[in-house]
Amino acid sequence: MEGGVETVAAENGIHNTVKPDILPDTNSEMDGDPKLLSSVEGGDDTVSAESRTQDTFESDKLLDTNHEMDGDPELLPSMEGGDDTVSAESRTNDTSEPDKLTDANHEMEGNRENEAHVVRENGLNDSGAYLDDKHAHLVQMITELNLQNEYLKSQFESLKNIWSESEGSFQETKTVVPEGGRTYGRQTRVAAEGALMHLQEAHSEADAKAQELSVKLAEVQQKMDKEIKDHEEKYSELDSKFGRLHKRAKQRIQDVQKEKDDLETRFREVNEMAEKASSQQLALQQELERTRQQANEAMKAIEAERQQLRRENNKLRDNLEEQRRSLEPKQNALEAMQQTLSEKEQMLEDLQGSLQAADEKRQAAITELSLKHQKNIDSLEAQLTDALLDRKKATYIISSLQLLIAEKESKMQRWMQPQLEKEKQSWEAASQALKAKLEIAESNCIHAEIEAAKLRSQLELELSMQTQQLNTRDAELVAAKEEIHRLEAEFSSYKARAHALLQKKDAELTTARDSELLKAQEETLKEAEKEIMLASAERDNVLQELGMDEALSNAEQQIKMIAMKLDSAHARHQSDKEAWEISLQNVEETW
Repeated sequence: MEGGVETVAAENGIHNTVKPDILPDTNSEMDGDPKLLSSVEGGDDTVSAESRTQDTFESDKLLDTNHEMDGDPELLPSMEGGDDTVSAESRTNDTSEPDKLTDANHEMEGNRENEAHVVRENGLNDSGAYLDDKHAHLVQMITELNLQNEYLKSQFESLKNIWSESEGSFQETKTVVPEGGRTYGRQTRVAAEGALMHLQEAHSEADAKAQELSVKLAEVQQKMDKEIKDHEEKYSELDSKFGRLHKRAKQRIQDVQKEKDDLETRFREVNEMAEKASSQQLALQQELERTRQQANEAMKAIEAERQQLRRENNKLRDNLEEQRRSLEPKQNALEAMQQTLSEKEQMLEDLQGSLQAADEKRQAAITELSLKHQKNIDSLEAQLTDALLDRKKATYIISSLQLLIAEKESKMQRWMQPQLEKEKQSWEAASQALKAKLEIAESNCIHAEIEAAKLRSQLELELSMQTQQLNTRDAELVAAKEEIHRLEAEFSSYKARAHALLQKKDAELTTARDSELLKAQEETLKEAEKEIMLASAERDNVLQELGMDEALSNAEQQIKMIAMKLDSAHARHQSDKEAWEISLQNVEETW
């Protein structure tokens, strides 16, 4: 038996080492075929069904062998020892093989984490490689599930081999050993039932593992489908973005082409202007001296205008500073008004809270007073009813007593006069006591009515006082709200006036700047036109008086000098313009 069990364990080890080598080929075939996943799940179900049928068949065989072995006393020790060795070796196999599988799973998870880290570092530079990695990850999970499935199959086969060998050993011992007593048969039956229970537990665990594997396969399929859909959506978004970028690039190219055409037209216009300027240079060769004088006069005029502009700029700065100084107290007043507004809003909030608290207290006091008043009224009504009942009873008793007294007086005047007088006195005392009680009850009723009237008057006074307080609080709230609205209106009007003043000052500054620039440009243009007219007149005179060669040389020199002066005047004008712009920017920033 021990030799048979060792051979079975060795065969199980061979099966477990051979099947993982076969699995990569099957997984490589299953890479693009989702139908094989469902076939793998079906294989798990068929394995579980076959294992159940084999367990039931083997349990029937064990029961038959137990019935046959009821009388073999020498067989029991060897059988028990064989069962112990088989169970121990099967447990060692069960514990060693899951350890191998867990080590393999840890290695695969480490590889998975490394791949995920690489994908995170690379980003989305290569979406195809990312999909391949995801597909490989899913295939790896499928291989793990297949490994676990094969491991369960190998467990079932090892158990089946063990039980087949144990059955063969039972038959051999049956042929050799004679029949024994019934007690040994019962012990073997108990051992066989324990083995059957062990097999059933292993079978239930295998079924649970197979179900978990099928659930994992379904989850893996769902994850694959979801990731494929996500990547398709990302690809569609990238395509739409690429189309938009392509359209924008086309539009940008068209705009650049239009700008190029505009620049070419401008370049042509500039060339035409240069040709005209060259023709004018040829016409202005004889006007050098007069243009010098005019240029000097223009420079003097420009300097005078510059001084005037500086004076006006200083005046504007002074005005701005004065306005700023005048605005500072207004700004302080605005801040103070804002603070007062915030304080009044806080006071309003406090008043509203106090009003709410007063309303709550008033409601609570009204409810308490109404309850007390109702209780007092109920108690007084009860007392009144009791007093009325007592009064009725007393009147009834008095009338009955008077009748009895009259009857007794009529009957017993003769022979019981002293006793009758005593009884009469007692009855009169009782009637007087009852009358006193009635008077007390009536006085109590009157006092109760008076107290009820007093309570009503007190409650009405308290209600009137509270309503007056509420009316005063409401009037204060209305007045505070009106004051807040008035302050807000004043603040908004002050804001509007300040904004209008700022806009007015900005408009004045812009108009002053534009008017000064326009005046300067118009004056320079007028002076240039005058110089051109004078140069043309002088040219005519010089052409008439002197020869052409001398006139041309002088005109060229004059044109050069005029061009230099014009360039210098233009540079000065540009520098003055930039200085004005800088000063205006500084004024705006300070404003």
